[in-house]
Amino acid sequence: MRHHMTVLVALGLASGLPACSKGDKKEEPNPAAKTTETTESSKSKAEPAKAGDKKSADPSVDVGINAGGITHDPKQGSLGTITAVNGTVEVRRLGETKYAAAKGDTQVYAGDVVRTGEAATATITLADESVVEVAEVSTVAIASRDGGADPASSAAVLSGVARFTVTPRAPGEGAFRVYTPAGVVLTKGTTYGVGVAASGEARVGVEQGVVEVVGLAALDAKPIIVEGGASVVLAANGDVASPSPWPADDWGTWRDASDAKIEVTAALDAHAAAMTQLTTELKDAYADLSASADSVATFEANAAASASANDTAKYEASLPEGAATIDASFAVAGRLELLTWAYASHATLATDLYVRHPAKVEAQWTVAAPAVDAAVLWPKRFEVTAVGYLEPVRMQYYVHHPRGRIHAPLVGITIPTFYAKVTVPELDI
Repeated sequence: MRHHMTVLVALGLASGLPACSKGDKKEEPNPAAKTTETTESSKSKAEPAKAGDKKSADPSVDVGINAGGITHDPKQGSLGTITAVNGTVEVRRLGETKYAAAKGDTQVYAGDVVRTGEAATATITLADESVVEVAEVSTVAIASRDGGADPASSAAVLSGVARFTVTPRAPGEGAFRVYTPAGVVLTKGTTYGVGVAASGEARVGVEQGVVEVVGLAALDAKPIIVEGGASVVLAANGDVASPSPWPADDWGTWRDASDAKIEVTAALDAHAAAMTQLTTELKDAYADLSASADSVATFEANAAASASANDTAKYEASLPEGAATIDASFAVAGRLELLTWAYASHATLATDLYVRHPAKVEAQWTVAAPAVDAAVLWPKRFEVTAVGYLEPVRMQYYVHHPRGRIHAPLVGITIPTFYAKVTVPELDI
């Protein structure tokens, strides 16, 4: 039984963590120096080893990127630090296929995955000083800071339970995001717990403050508001229930009760089907981002030509469409990151089921294994995309977008004189 999160969530146990430097908040890394891909292999080898595994294809071909780690420029710093370890805690680096033991000072980067064993816990302090407390037998990923127009720390609960203490947002910083297989939780500063059961059902309970919850089944719907003292359940299919008073139960009890309800073979089949569907959606979203990138590049070239000719009228006329194309890129990026971590969560949950019931689900696992392997690659593709495209296009956001113009001085960006002469109109959205 996994009951210790009663202490973490209900009582808000103080962690005594050292603070990170606030001076690091506004510094945006140089995309050219931030990461370098190092290929280990053209095939990923998801843990654990599978007897009778019959991979039909190299998952790197389907995803469009090879397995292998990322070399980080030491000058850029990490996205956080594992500041407390109790028991067996491991970390898997972005693009890599094996876990290694984590220590109390292990640095974590975008796409890294942290998991805890039986009776083990971990505490992660992120770059914005937000704190993630990971319960036993749980898996949490460090998501990108570059997925949105305004950079912000983010994470994903792939399985199990975690408690988040989110610091108030710095000027020009976006909402803190926590991804689950069923949706995303957004907040600008509060304390809440997130649990993911073996079925893919997720639960959010808010200690204080307010969070917004968006379900995967209706990404364009108005977010569900959950206030302190309330909780909400996200069904495995991405539907979000209405908030209700926080039940006086233990999170471990909730997780055990949820897991006891599932039929193991049917659950693994459901995770495999979800990964198949998400593969299609991810490919479609990357195609949408490519089209959006073409539009942004065209606008950027035309804006530069207008600046060269000192043609403010032409630049002003192009701004509404240009700002809309920038918005479109970040909107697609938000969808991509949610789909990426939903996929990774289904793969983690499927693996957990296989580890716990290998004989019972062997046939289903043989079918699902190649999709599980691909879960190592999708986060790597997103991070490469974030560094190679989203981070540079943020400069266009600061220069040409009405909200970006407001945020630019907050993050130390000076608008070039020609562009600053033209007021950016508000978007009709």
